[in-house]
Amino acid sequence: MFYQRIVGGHRGGICHLMSLILLLTCLTSSSSAAFSAISSLSLEDFPGVWRGIPEVTIELSDLDRKFCQICVDDTYWNSDIADDICKYHGFEGSMVIKEDTTPSEPDFLLDGYAVCNRIENSNFPLECEFRESCDRVPTISCIIPGYIGCYTETASNPFFSDGVEPNITAQSPDIRICTLACATSPYLGLTKGQDCICGSTLGDRSLVGDCDLGCQGDDLQICGGSAGISVYNANLLGRCKSEPRDLIPDEPLFITSPGFPDIAAGSCTWSVSINVQALHNLHVLMIAVLNSNERLTMKSQDFNEVYGGGNIRANIFRAPYNYQQDTITVTYNHYLVIPQSTNFIIRFSLEANPTYTSAPGKLTTTRSAPASGPGTRTTGEPTTIKSGETRGPYERTEPTVDLTTSRAGHTPKSVLGILIGMVVASLVSV
Repeated sequence: MFYQRIVGGHRGGICHLMSLILLLTCLTSSSSAAFSAISSLSLEDFPGVWRGIPEVTIELSDLDRKFCQICVDDTYWNSDIADDICKYHGFEGSMVIKEDTTPSEPDFLLDGYAVCNRIENSNFPLECEFRESCDRVPTISCIIPGYIGCYTETASNPFFSDGVEPNITAQSPDIRICTLACATSPYLGLTKGQDCICGSTLGDRSLVGDCDLGCQGDDLQICGGSAGISVYNANLLGRCKSEPRDLIPDEPLFITSPGFPDIAAGSCTWSVSINVQALHNLHVLMIAVLNSNERLTMKSQDFNEVYGGGNIRANIFRAPYNYQQDTITVTYNHYLVIPQSTNFIIRFSLEANPTYTSAPGKLTTTRSAPASGPGTRTTGEPTTIKSGETRGPYERTEPTVDLTTSRAGHTPKSVLGILIGMVVASLVSV
């Protein structure tokens, strides 16, 4: 009897244990095959602020994260994902998408590859699934700040009535070369993949053209089409502007590194002026690749931020910004004759905050305690140098999704932990 009881209990324990292991295996395999949250999203190139191969870090678990190149496949990859990646970095969308780049081989820095879905209400616009192999990865470029649009351009009907073609035949044209050639003009256009035109007055913007030709100097940049011209505001393309620029509500304002979209060329200081009749929300997003011997600072009555070397995505969000009149001063300094890889973009925007209003014409500069929000700091905090820092999102102000909660096919870590504990307990009892 004693023998039978022990055998019977042992057999029951084994069955119970096998059931738990089977359940845990199913849940774990379901989780690993599902899409997981990511904790980084970047573009890998030189410079990598506005162009490159998209790369992500997938958070498979607390102790398992994979650094991956995003893969091109027939099921998940599409141009909307490329647009979301560019928007996450502060740009309006993608400019060029190549889908035939050979992926890098996995090594001690690269774990593998990822396919991704678009998501909402999260710090990042994508969730991804890990893959060990990939045939093709994309290389994308983002729309450069200052881009106005693509319009028709023919010999008999030029877009710029006062257009002048500078002599750049000795160089392979791209956006930067045309910007330098049009140094005294407020506008520039590129057409036929190689022609640069400087203009003082915009033409008929109702005549939308077809711009699909890569630039002769860089095919990740668009230089118009056979009968289309890509038009830019030259003042936003890597120029060092000392006079203040007004930040107007609902009209984003950009500052780019000197020499943008190429690597930075020379130190510079910019001023952004705020002058509104009521409190607004302020968003500042900076994407930068800085060397260790470089400093990029942003200073106002509310904040004093200093950034040093590394790949940086910094987000400042004030809801509301507690000054109706202010000046944000941005300064870039480098301590080498030629910067090695520097490239940055800063996007400023003011948006209406319906909670705060003031009488017309009444300007106040009294400051109350700022509302809490991503990046919020109080006056008097010490200035710190931030190197390679990653912060929260710019575009998305919805509540952040708790990464421990269940997504479709993704088992919460807490449930897996409980099941693992039950398996261990069963082993001990057996």
